[in-house]
Amino acid sequence: MNKYKTFAIIGAAFGLVLTSIIFIAGIKFFRTMQNLASENPSVVAPRDTFRVNESLDTLVDVNAALNQQIAEKLVSKKDAELETKQALLHTTVISFMDTLDILVAEAGSEEISMVRLKNAVNRTNLAFRAALFNVNDANEIEALKSFIIIDEKNTENTIFECFLKNKDHRACADLIKHQTLYLESIILEKNFNQLKT
Repeated sequence: MNKYKTFAIIGAAFGLVLTSIIFIAGIKFFRTMQNLASENPSVVAPRDTFRVNESLDTLVDVNAALNQQIAEKLVSKKDAELETKQALLHTTVISFMDTLDILVAEAGSEEISMVRLKNAVNRTNLAFRAALFNVNDANEIEALKSFIIIDEKNTENTIFECFLKNKDHRACADLIKHQTLYLESIILEKNFNQLKT
Protein backbone atom coordinates (compact mmCIF):
# COMPACT_ATOMS: atom_id res chain seq x y z
CA MET A 1 0.00 0.00 0.00
CA ASN A 2 2.83 2.39 0.83
CA LYS A 3 4.34 1.60 -2.53
CA TYR A 4 1.19 2.88 -4.32
CA LYS A 5 1.08 5.99 -2.10
CA THR A 6 4.64 6.81 -3.03
CA PHE A 7 3.90 6.42 -6.75
CA ALA A 8 0.78 8.60 -6.35
CA ILE A 9 2.73 11.35 -4.56
CA ILE A 10 5.51 11.23 -7.17
CA GLY A 11 2.90 11.32 -9.97
CA ALA A 12 1.09 14.27 -8.35
CA ALA A 13 4.36 16.15 -7.88
CA PHE A 14 5.32 15.46 -11.50
CA GLY A 15 1.87 16.68 -12.63
CA LEU A 16 2.23 19.91 -10.62
CA VAL A 17 5.70 20.58 -12.06
CA LEU A 18 4.43 19.89 -15.60
CA THR A 19 1.38 22.14 -15.06
CA SER A 20 3.60 24.94 -13.71
CA ILE A 21 5.91 24.68 -16.73
CA ILE A 22 2.96 24.79 -19.14
CA PHE A 23 1.46 27.77 -17.25
CA ILE A 24 4.74 29.75 -17.33
CA ALA A 25 5.26 28.91 -21.01
CA GLY A 26 1.67 30.07 -21.71
CA ILE A 27 2.29 33.42 -19.99
CA LYS A 28 5.56 33.92 -21.93
CA PHE A 29 3.82 33.02 -25.19
CA PHE A 30 0.97 35.45 -24.44
CA ARG A 31 3.41 38.29 -23.65
CA THR A 32 5.44 37.58 -26.79
CA MET A 33 2.30 37.63 -28.97
CA GLN A 34 1.09 40.82 -27.28
CA ASN A 35 4.42 42.55 -27.97
CA LEU A 36 4.39 41.43 -31.59
CA ALA A 37 0.79 42.56 -32.07
CA SER A 38 1.38 45.97 -30.51
CA GLU A 39 3.96 46.78 -33.20
CA ASN A 40 2.08 45.29 -36.12
CA PRO A 41 -0.49 47.69 -37.64
CA SER A 42 -2.25 44.88 -39.51
CA VAL A 43 -3.44 43.24 -36.28
CA VAL A 44 -4.03 46.34 -34.18
CA ALA A 45 -7.60 47.59 -34.08
CA PRO A 46 -8.01 50.80 -36.11
CA ARG A 47 -7.78 53.95 -34.06
CA ASP A 48 -10.48 56.52 -33.77
CA THR A 49 -9.56 58.98 -36.50
CA PHE A 50 -11.68 61.80 -35.15
CA ARG A 51 -9.03 62.82 -32.64
CA VAL A 52 -10.11 65.92 -30.77
CA ASN A 53 -9.45 66.44 -27.10
CA GLU A 54 -13.08 66.87 -26.03
CA SER A 55 -12.12 67.99 -22.53
CA LEU A 56 -10.32 71.00 -24.06
CA ASP A 57 -12.61 71.69 -27.01
CA THR A 58 -16.24 72.30 -26.03
CA LEU A 59 -17.11 73.01 -29.67
CA VAL A 60 -17.53 69.25 -30.17
CA ASP A 61 -20.56 69.30 -27.84
CA VAL A 62 -21.91 72.59 -29.19
CA ASN A 63 -21.70 71.34 -32.79
CA ALA A 64 -23.30 68.01 -31.91
CA ALA A 65 -26.25 69.81 -30.30
CA LEU A 66 -26.67 72.13 -33.30
CA ASN A 67 -26.43 69.18 -35.70
CA GLN A 68 -29.18 67.42 -33.76
CA GLN A 69 -31.47 70.46 -33.82
CA ILE A 70 -30.97 70.98 -37.56
CA ALA A 71 -31.58 67.27 -38.25
CA GLU A 72 -34.88 67.44 -36.33
CA LYS A 73 -36.01 70.47 -38.33
CA LEU A 74 -34.96 68.88 -41.63
CA VAL A 75 -37.09 65.81 -40.91
CA SER A 76 -40.25 67.92 -41.01
CA LYS A 77 -39.09 69.97 -44.03
CA LYS A 78 -38.23 66.93 -46.18
CA ASP A 79 -35.79 68.99 -48.28
CA ALA A 80 -33.30 66.66 -50.00
CA GLU A 81 -30.94 69.51 -51.00
CA LEU A 82 -30.61 70.80 -47.44
CA GLU A 83 -30.15 67.27 -46.11
CA THR A 84 -27.34 66.75 -48.63
CA LYS A 85 -25.69 70.00 -47.55
CA GLN A 86 -25.93 68.99 -43.90
CA ALA A 87 -24.37 65.59 -44.67
CA LEU A 88 -21.62 67.30 -46.69
CA LEU A 89 -20.69 69.49 -43.71
CA HIS A 90 -20.47 66.51 -41.38
CA THR A 91 -18.42 64.31 -43.73
CA THR A 92 -16.12 67.23 -44.62
CA VAL A 93 -15.20 67.84 -40.98
CA ILE A 94 -14.54 64.14 -40.32
CA SER A 95 -12.51 63.76 -43.52
CA PHE A 96 -10.39 66.83 -42.75
CA MET A 97 -9.69 65.67 -39.18
CA ASP A 98 -8.67 62.28 -40.56
CA THR A 99 -6.32 63.91 -43.08
CA LEU A 100 -4.65 65.95 -40.32
CA ASP A 101 -4.14 62.81 -38.23
CA ILE A 102 -2.58 61.01 -41.20
CA LEU A 103 -0.26 63.96 -41.93
CA VAL A 104 0.93 64.00 -38.32
CA ALA A 105 1.32 60.20 -38.14
CA GLU A 106 3.22 59.82 -41.41
CA ALA A 107 5.67 62.66 -40.74
CA GLY A 108 6.82 62.74 -44.34
CA SER A 109 8.85 65.49 -46.00
CA GLU A 110 7.76 69.05 -45.19
CA GLU A 111 7.13 69.88 -48.85
CA ILE A 112 4.83 66.93 -49.46
CA SER A 113 3.06 67.44 -46.13
CA MET A 114 2.40 71.10 -46.92
CA VAL A 115 1.06 70.32 -50.41
CA ARG A 116 -1.26 67.70 -48.91
CA LEU A 117 -2.32 70.13 -46.17
CA LYS A 118 -2.97 72.84 -48.78
CA ASN A 119 -5.14 70.49 -50.85
CA ALA A 120 -7.09 69.33 -47.79
CA VAL A 121 -7.61 72.86 -46.47
CA ASN A 122 -8.75 74.26 -49.81
CA ARG A 123 -11.09 71.30 -50.43
CA THR A 124 -12.54 71.82 -46.95
CA ASN A 125 -13.02 75.53 -47.58
CA LEU A 126 -14.97 74.83 -50.78
CA ALA A 127 -17.07 72.16 -49.07
CA PHE A 128 -17.84 74.51 -46.16
CA ARG A 129 -19.09 77.12 -48.63
CA ALA A 130 -21.20 74.52 -50.44
CA ALA A 131 -22.65 73.28 -47.13
CA LEU A 132 -24.21 76.65 -46.31
CA PHE A 133 -27.99 76.60 -46.82
CA ASN A 134 -27.64 80.15 -48.16
CA VAL A 135 -24.35 80.36 -50.10
CA ASN A 136 -24.33 84.16 -49.78
CA ASP A 137 -23.66 83.70 -46.04
CA ALA A 138 -20.06 82.78 -46.95
CA ASN A 139 -19.30 86.48 -47.56
CA GLU A 140 -20.06 87.23 -43.89
CA ILE A 141 -17.74 84.58 -42.43
CA GLU A 142 -14.33 86.21 -41.93
CA ALA A 143 -12.81 83.00 -40.50
CA LEU A 144 -13.68 81.20 -43.75
CA LYS A 145 -11.75 83.78 -45.79
CA SER A 146 -8.56 83.04 -43.83
CA PHE A 147 -9.06 79.25 -43.82
CA ILE A 148 -7.31 78.79 -47.15
CA ILE A 149 -3.74 78.23 -48.36
CA ILE A 150 -2.79 80.10 -51.54
CA ASP A 151 0.91 79.27 -51.47
CA GLU A 152 2.09 76.33 -49.34
CA LYS A 153 5.58 77.87 -49.15
CA ASN A 154 4.28 81.14 -47.75
CA THR A 155 1.95 80.52 -44.80
CA GLU A 156 3.22 83.35 -42.60
CA ASN A 157 0.63 85.09 -40.44
CA THR A 158 -1.85 82.24 -40.94
CA ILE A 159 -2.98 79.46 -38.66
CA PHE A 160 -1.07 77.02 -40.88
CA GLU A 161 2.42 78.54 -40.44
CA CYS A 162 3.00 76.43 -37.32
CA PHE A 163 2.99 73.36 -39.56
CA LEU A 164 6.22 74.56 -41.19
CA LYS A 165 7.85 76.30 -38.23
CA ASN A 166 6.84 74.05 -35.36
CA LYS A 167 8.20 70.52 -35.09
CA ASP A 168 5.32 69.57 -32.78
CA HIS A 169 2.82 68.86 -35.55
CA ARG A 170 0.33 67.36 -33.08
CA ALA A 171 -0.10 70.72 -31.28
CA CYS A 172 -0.38 72.49 -34.63
CA ALA A 173 -2.96 69.97 -35.87
CA ASP A 174 -4.99 70.49 -32.67
CA LEU A 175 -5.00 74.24 -33.32
CA ILE A 176 -6.18 73.71 -36.91
CA LYS A 177 -8.81 71.22 -35.72
CA HIS A 178 -10.15 73.80 -33.28
CA GLN A 179 -10.43 76.34 -36.10
CA THR A 180 -12.23 73.73 -38.22
CA LEU A 181 -14.73 73.08 -35.42
CA TYR A 182 -15.16 76.83 -34.96
CA LEU A 183 -15.98 77.23 -38.66
CA GLU A 184 -18.37 74.29 -38.46
CA SER A 185 -20.16 75.95 -35.54
CA ILE A 186 -20.58 79.21 -37.50
CA ILE A 187 -21.97 77.34 -40.51
CA LEU A 188 -24.30 75.30 -38.30
CA GLU A 189 -25.62 78.47 -36.66
CA LYS A 190 -26.21 80.12 -40.02
CA ASN A 191 -27.94 77.00 -41.35
CA PHE A 192 -30.06 76.77 -38.20
CA ASN A 193 -31.10 80.42 -38.60
CA GLN A 194 -32.07 79.73 -42.22
CA LEU A 195 -34.46 77.05 -41.02
CA LYS A 196 -36.14 79.50 -38.64
CA THR A 197 -37.23 81.77 -41.49
